[in-house]
Amino acid sequence: MKKLFAVATAFCFILLGSIAMCFVQTTPFKLVKRNLCEEVQAKVPDNFHQMTDEELARKYYTYKKPTAMFTDEKGKIDFGVNINDTEWEYKDLPILKSFYKSSLLRTFTTITLEKAGKNQKGEDIVKEKRETSLEMLQEGIKTINKHQFIYFEFLSEVKPDQYAVKQESSMRMYSYMLYTIHKEQALIVNFSCPEYLRKQWQPTAAEMIESVVLR
Repeated sequence: MKKLFAVATAFCFILLGSIAMCFVQTTPFKLVKRNLCEEVQAKVPDNFHQMTDEELARKYYTYKKPTAMFTDEKGKIDFGVNINDTEWEYKDLPILKSFYKSSLLRTFTTITLEKAGKNQKGEDIVKEKRETSLEMLQEGIKTINKHQFIYFEFLSEVKPDQYAVKQESSMRMYSYMLYTIHKEQALIVNFSCPEYLRKQWQPTAAEMIESVVLR
């Protein structure tokens, strides 16, 4: 259970990392089959590249980097996979659906960090408060290429820190996520892009998700 919670939490932070990047201009592309990792194959735009360790560290706020993450030329639209060991079994997917949904809902709630004294320089630790929200578009369990997956398609929003001196705009993202158990491992596939590109990318995201093949 602790390992599964760590997986879900880590990927939620990966999702928040995607939210931190918003504006992009797209160029023409075609979908090509690629090996995301040893266990997963899927269609990916031919202008996407696999993110380097430096790119991952700069964009994602998690102690454990994803197994593989691909991004467009601007580094704004992402598609990737995360795999970790788990004690859950493939037959547990209905239970896991509720677990993963709860993890998503916990991630997208108001985040408040109160002042916790002073740092080593004697400076006050600044308060932080961010309001977040999640709108679920669809969810369920479906079969993709002979394997069952939990799926969530949703819109999320992170509002700026209320205590920040410089106020920024809210960040809204469109995401399509798959979860399953494969070879005694928890496997998560995620597509994300800025919400204003949803209508343009939603059909492509669906085709990419439906192309996932496990090996």
